[in-house]
Amino acid sequence: MLHILEVEGVSRSFGSLRALNDVSWSVPKRGIHGLVGPNGAGKTTLYGIVCGFLAADEGLVRVGSATVSTSTPPVAGTVGVLPQDGMLPEHLPVGATLTHYGRLGGLDKKTAGGEARRVLGLVGLEDAFTKKPKTLSHGMFKRVAIAQAFIGRPPLVLLDEPTAGLDPHAAREIRALLRGLRGEGSIVVSSHNLAEVEDLCDSVAILDCGKVVRHDSMSDVVGEAASIDVRLVGAPTETLESALRALHFVTGVSFNQDTDRLRIDFDAARTEALDASHDVVGVLCETRSAFQELQVGSSLEDRFLEETS
Repeated sequence: MLHILEVEGVSRSFGSLRALNDVSWSVPKRGIHGLVGPNGAGKTTLYGIVCGFLAADEGLVRVGSATVSTSTPPVAGTVGVLPQDGMLPEHLPVGATLTHYGRLGGLDKKTAGGEARRVLGLVGLEDAFTKKPKTLSHGMFKRVAIAQAFIGRPPLVLLDEPTAGLDPHAAREIRALLRGLRGEGSIVVSSHNLAEVEDLCDSVAILDCGKVVRHDSMSDVVGEAASIDVRLVGAPTETLESALRALHFVTGVSFNQDTDRLRIDFDAARTEALDASHDVVGVLCETRSAFQELQVGSSLEDRFLEETS
């Protein structure tokens, strides 16, 4: 089996509201994969059905080889979950809570305690085993919450907004942590931080109005547009714009003052994207135009806005 999660033709309504409409989606056995969509797109409902918390009106969900429903939830220990607003019991030490979660996942007491210490080590919080949640900073609490999702090495881990509410330093630490956990199984990240999803994920599914409107590898989603995006330091000079337009493959040059980004559209039939980017960098250097970033193709945010507009 190539996929750990398979969703086939799943629909779900709440009264007259169609939250999910014939959704099909699959997640490979390894890597980090994104699930994104506007508010109300159906992401939380889909997570609920995958976890067996909600029943689908139509369709089929399989985790591994097992079919999932409210009467037959995922096999214990196969799915780890980080809810966006997940909490931990305040009266219990972190280690006791994580050990309890391990027992709920089918582990014996000794193994569950060892797993609690192992996952705290994964997130760099070995010393938190005897601490109570109220003594932890927000960033530390988030890392503990992520740790609990990996207890027992579940083959599928669903993370809802793993860096929400964190300062930039803490968010960077979480992203580095998730990269390090890539080999632990399949990780699905749902986030409104599209730059973060683009940076982390190998593939992405875009959900809109209860439907999957795009599901592809990240490189295909962001790289298919015949354009080069350059983040400049200041506005482009006339000399730079003229030099870019003089390139034989360039079909258009436009500048966004709000983001300091210069977009160069090109004819993919005339040149390869890599060659086009080399020539653009050459023009930037020749015209002594300072820039901070160059990206071939659209950003995930651009593609997201196109797919959900």
